[in-house]
Amino acid sequence: MREPPRFPLGTRVANPLEGRTGEIAAFDAATGLYALVYSDGHRDELPASQAERFVIRQAQPPQPSADEPSQFLGASVTKSSTSYEGQTLTSCGHVTQYFADIKRFRVLFPDGLYSDMTLDEVKQNLKEAEDGKRAAPDAQSPSAKKKSKHHHHHQEEERPLNTQKFESRKIAYTICREVLGIILSQKKVGKFCSEKQKVVLNNKDLQVRCLEKRLVRLS
Repeated sequence: MREPPRFPLGTRVANPLEGRTGEIAAFDAATGLYALVYSDGHRDELPASQAERFVIRQAQPPQPSADEPSQFLGASVTKSSTSYEGQTLTSCGHVTQYFADIKRFRVLFPDGLYSDMTLDEVKQNLKEAEDGKRAAPDAQSPSAKKKSKHHHHHQEEERPLNTQKFESRKIAYTICREVLGIILSQKKVGKFCSEKQKVVLNNKDLQVRCLEKRLVRLS
C-alpha cells in the first residue's frame, strides 16, 4: 500500500545551507518522491523523510491567557450608583482602554463619564452579567417580552446625562456654581448676562435651585 502524500502541493520550503527558498511543486505517488523547486530554478527530488527537513513550519499563534487584558477591550460593563433620593441608577458602558502601569481598565459610559476598574472588578462584573442571563427564563409570552423590553429601556434612561453623585449637596452646589461662573466668563455668553444676574451668581448663601429661579426672574 502506497503512503499518501504528507505535504500538500505549494508547501513552502527552504534550504538555509544553500540559501534557497521555494515550494513543493509535485509529488510522485509511484516513487513517493517530492519535487522541491526553488526560486532560482534548482530542483530536488526527495522522499518524505528528507523533504520534511526543508518544510517551513507555520508558528502557532499563542493562545490568550484567561487574564490577557486585550480580550476584555470592548466588553460591556454595567455599573450601579445611588442618587441623592436613594434611587438606584444603572449605566452600561464599554471597556475602551487598559493602563498597564496602574493595571486598570477604563470603562466609558454614554453620558461621558468613565470609571477605572481592576481586572478582578471587570471579570466579576462580566460573571454577574452572565449569571443573570442564565437565570432568566428561556421562554416568555409575547406580553412578558414586551413588558421586559419596556422595563429595560426605562432602566437605561434612568440615569440622567452628566449626572454624578458628590459627597454632599453643598459640594454639588459649589461645583455647579463654579461651572456657571466659567460659562458666563466667556465673552459671547457673558454679554447676555446682566449685572444683577452676576451679583446673584456670586452670592454664596444661595443654593442652586434658588439661584436658578432668581437668574431666570432677572432675565
